[in-house]
Amino acid sequence: MGFHNEALFAALESYYDGDSYRFEVPVGEFDAVHERLREAYYELEVVEDVAPYCVVKKQYTDHAGILRDSMVHWERRGYNFFLMEDELAVKAALEAGATEFEAVDLALGL
Repeated sequence: MGFHNEALFAALESYYDGDSYRFEVPVGEFDAVHERLREAYYELEVVEDVAPYCVVKKQYTDHAGILRDSMVHWERRGYNFFLMEDELAVKAALEAGATEFEAVDLALGL
């Protein structure tokens, strides 16, 4: 989700983590932020199970394109884990050589 509304971005800037290029909203403040976004015609989709949006790739293999399109990335047990934005990003990651998380014998976690 890109922000083209400078006033809205300014209102939510305190939640923005510039190092990871994402917003991090505390649980207790989520409803208020969600409402503000809804009023600006941004529709959030809350996802309880992120596993279908996760892909993995062995460490030390080419993954720049996957990393660029991921929302979160972490390394564990010799693998790079990527949380992708949507189903289209998952498909692109698979085409770039990633494996669906659910197809490997690994636990999901940071």
